[in-house]
Amino acid sequence: MPKKYYAVKKGYNPGIYKTWDDCKRQVDGFSGASYKAFASQEDALSFLGMPITHETKAVESSKVTPSAEAVAYVDGSYDDNVKAFAYGVVIFYDGIEEHFSARMNNPELIGMRNVAGEIKAAEKAIQFCIDHNIKSVDIYHDYEGIAKWCTGEWKANLVGTKDYKVFYESIKSKINVNFIKVKGHSGDKFNDLADQLAKSALGLEKQPDITQGINSMTANNIKREDFEAILELLKEDIPDLRFEKSAQPYGQGYLLMSDIPHKQKLKIVHFDGKNKLWLQGKKEELFNQLSLYIVELLETDEVPRFLNSVYQLHVDEDVVETKYCEKLPHASQHVSDKISRTLHQAIYNLNIDEAPYDATFIAEPAIRVLEPILKLALGEHGLPLRKDKKDQYDTFFVFKKVKGTDIYKIKPAYIKPEYSQEFLDYLSKLYTYFHQYRHTLFHWDDPTDAVDTTRLLNTPNEAHTLILETLKLIDDYFTL
Repeated sequence: MPKKYYAVKKGYNPGIYKTWDDCKRQVDGFSGASYKAFASQEDALSFLGMPITHETKAVESSKVTPSAEAVAYVDGSYDDNVKAFAYGVVIFYDGIEEHFSARMNNPELIGMRNVAGEIKAAEKAIQFCIDHNIKSVDIYHDYEGIAKWCTGEWKANLVGTKDYKVFYESIKSKINVNFIKVKGHSGDKFNDLADQLAKSALGLEKQPDITQGINSMTANNIKREDFEAILELLKEDIPDLRFEKSAQPYGQGYLLMSDIPHKQKLKIVHFDGKNKLWLQGKKEELFNQLSLYIVELLETDEVPRFLNSVYQLHVDEDVVETKYCEKLPHASQHVSDKISRTLHQAIYNLNIDEAPYDATFIAEPAIRVLEPILKLALGEHGLPLRKDKKDQYDTFFVFKKVKGTDIYKIKPAYIKPEYSQEFLDYLSKLYTYFHQYRHTLFHWDDPTDAVDTTRLLNTPNEAHTLILETLKLIDDYFTL
């Protein structure tokens, strides 16, 4: 199962910790604490602005510390249309993160294109450290000349490189500069951020993954086959869902319709060449339900930004991540990326305080995760999900309802000697809970029947309470 690395940026003792309990001791009661969980040590190091070296990768203790007083990520960009270059800098020092960027058009440097921006970024980072009495800095850069012109490995021949060499010689007695080469556009979070800052200064910032209007939204990087798979899942959740396809310039159009709990329409166009999805319609149940599935196609740190656009809130991703670790201290270390994304949405939904008609959708992400947790618990303990190899779908046939109650337990024929009573009791509790809420909240009875057992959550507070109960039940599995 995947490990987690807990990075404490602001706390009693900043660093990286291998367990949530160790991390919690560093942040509990600390005003303005900043911390986050990561799947890899490299990402945790980047969050703290620590250098990723052979030595730090090999550390076996529960905590590592940076080797310099400050860490800087530098990058440059160039726009041939306007004959201008720009720099971007991200600096970490004393628990503070600073961003700098600027556009320049010095005629003597234009010929160096983006390299001019790289040089100016390094100069800005170094000068900032000197101005703040910082005696050592690690500079992460993706252009090797940033280091080699300073060390003399490359001879400075141009005006820009000569001036850079002179600048370095003038400051090297004041500050210890350690240059660290990273591969450009390789997914290094802060190197990419420095690149985005430089592009932003030139007006070349990349198109965001999510943009929104009052009753519309655009999602980039969504493949058509992924979207159509979502529609099939959506039909299972909304039995009366209907959709019509129509040819659209450069793509495929869809009209989604539902009459439950009231008439709703959603117009969608997928632009194949750009993998762009455009949605138009009121942000009601159908819109919200579709957003649940789109979340699963996003990276975890994109989820809050996407949901902010849907619900018009302003919830920081670090707030969501912090609450995620608090409410799921054990599960957060083990669940898959897909489950993690849905659980992040469940955490995010604790911030939704308005649902004038039906608040059931707020609790859905949490309840939805019960199914994969059930399958995980059964599969890891050798309990079958299909009666026969020919069966096409998983079922929970190993459970049986206890006569005269609403409780479900594992059938005696499937109980093995090695199963503890604690494990069997947990499975009973988990499936009973799943059956109670999943079936009555998210599967509709026939409205024409004499008795309709379909339930609604009437207020956000009711949904929030159910989310917290569900998260606790999910986390309990990983403590057995």
